[in-house]
Amino acid sequence: NNTQNIVKELVAYLEIADAGIREEMVLKIAIVAEKYAEDLEWYVMTILQLIKTAGDEISDDVWHRLVVMVTNHKDLQTFAATKLFEALNSPRCHETLVQVGAYILGEFGFLIAEEVGHSGEAQFAVLMSHFYTSTVATQCQMLTSFVKLGNLYEECRPLVSPIFEKLRRSPHVELQQRACEYLALPEQGEEMMEDVLREMPVWSTDRKSALEQRVRNQSTGTADANAWVKGKDDDDANKEKDTSKEKDTKDAAASSDSKSGAGNPPPKPPHSLKAAAKAVVVAVDLLDMSEPEPPAPTPPASSPAADLDFAPVSAPTPPPPAANPSKQIGVSADILPSMRTWFNELVLTPQGVLFEDTHVQVSFRHAYQQHQARLAIYIKNKTTNPFTAALADIPQMSYLTVNTSQALPASIAPGETASMVMGGECMEPFDGAPECVVSFTNVSSNSQHRYPLRLPVVATCFMDAVGLARDDFMGRWTALGQPAPDGVSREQIIVFKASNGNIITPQIVADVKARILLNALHLGATTGLDDANPLQVTCAGTFRTGAMAPNGQRVSVGCLVKLDASNDQWKLTVRAVHGKVATALKNVIKAQLS
Repeated sequence: NNTQNIVKELVAYLEIADAGIREEMVLKIAIVAEKYAEDLEWYVMTILQLIKTAGDEISDDVWHRLVVMVTNHKDLQTFAATKLFEALNSPRCHETLVQVGAYILGEFGFLIAEEVGHSGEAQFAVLMSHFYTSTVATQCQMLTSFVKLGNLYEECRPLVSPIFEKLRRSPHVELQQRACEYLALPEQGEEMMEDVLREMPVWSTDRKSALEQRVRNQSTGTADANAWVKGKDDDDANKEKDTSKEKDTKDAAASSDSKSGAGNPPPKPPHSLKAAAKAVVVAVDLLDMSEPEPPAPTPPASSPAADLDFAPVSAPTPPPPAANPSKQIGVSADILPSMRTWFNELVLTPQGVLFEDTHVQVSFRHAYQQHQARLAIYIKNKTTNPFTAALADIPQMSYLTVNTSQALPASIAPGETASMVMGGECMEPFDGAPECVVSFTNVSSNSQHRYPLRLPVVATCFMDAVGLARDDFMGRWTALGQPAPDGVSREQIIVFKASNGNIITPQIVADVKARILLNALHLGATTGLDDANPLQVTCAGTFRTGAMAPNGQRVSVGCLVKLDASNDQWKLTVRAVHGKVATALKNVIKAQLS
């Protein structure tokens, strides 16, 4: 059985796979891992690795199937509870992992409560550490786990009750309802509590796997449509396709019936990071912000994104050379003209190639939720010799804190891809882009490689859309037209020619508004202001930071954008509460249009 080797290779490729195939890969990896697993503990670890690698692409069916497998195999429950408790101890977990962990610990956490450091109180604390960063649907699932913990462990009751008391007045109806019901539950008597909070029963085993059913539905009309149908000829497989809708309906009804128990996993909400990734432009050609060893000449002011601070990275002290390398290799000069184009594309897209030459490929993936970022750098060795002293160095910045959750290995074998995974928080306004120097030594060719790059983490990545009515926009526009109390201008104005030099039509303006300003840069449309002028766009947004204001709220910076077209020219005006945010927005938008 070579299943484990196949799945290992697929999961490794998943890290750098194109966004268009990642969700389908996750689905089929999950099917293979379940169907051919000889060790169910390996299956659990494989699904957890999928969540860590591609959490945004994990569908409800995948993690629900994990819950079914754990529930139906008692010998797996202690192992799953232990591994999920350990995984949730990380300060940054994907929301899908929090959902699975909340369900498993709520149902089976009692199996590990006697172990050192795994008490009911510790389980509550680890779940609570993710509560306020989760969506409402996940919080609802966590409330069910909390009430079960409070019922099982007396020390948890004084911890759980204040949460229910606070949420009984929540503006979210589902949270409010659960909090009120769980507070009232003890008053219904011990027998009622036992019935409501009883461990979920074993799931029916005669139902078809929802994962395999999805693959059959997707593969209709293809030559290998029956590849996932085991032990059937083509005619039987076709009959299964014809009845797939009926089976899906029965599955949905059975799932609905089972939801009467308080511990049933809720539908997975659309993760905000996933929604953001799907909202951006469909094209996934990505960028490259890199630089040759000799400093490049300063680009002319008329070139694309000239105002954006992604000029040559100041050279940090290079690492000590290994074995007296005779060659110093960096970014070749012929790549420079393409660097701005690559950078601008990646500002709009969630993943792709950051740099590539005959020796190495560097890819980048990024996703955001308000002031938080999830970043990953992938380095692939394209040579036949190993890389040593591999390093991706990101200098400290005041505006962006970066914490590495998975470090880059020092050695990368030929043909292999190594990854570095990070979490980040935006702490203050900024108008540049972070530096990153990728370096390694190829001992066999006696060469040292050093590639100074810029990561496409710009101010618009931390923007949330704000929808304003005409009067609200104009009132704020007038107020922001005045200088700040310290005399610093809060307005940026620039006039520039369109990139292709053609006349700008209303259709072009509409495309720029929908594709770039609203979808990719996360700005909100203004209602009632642009209707009379098809050559004008107005929109608004809020720049999010993790810094705390004196009133206990996180610091946010409001900003307004007005874009006018005339013949072959754009006039861009940006006003923001903070001058750096206005500058950053101006630079990013101009780079996309010029």
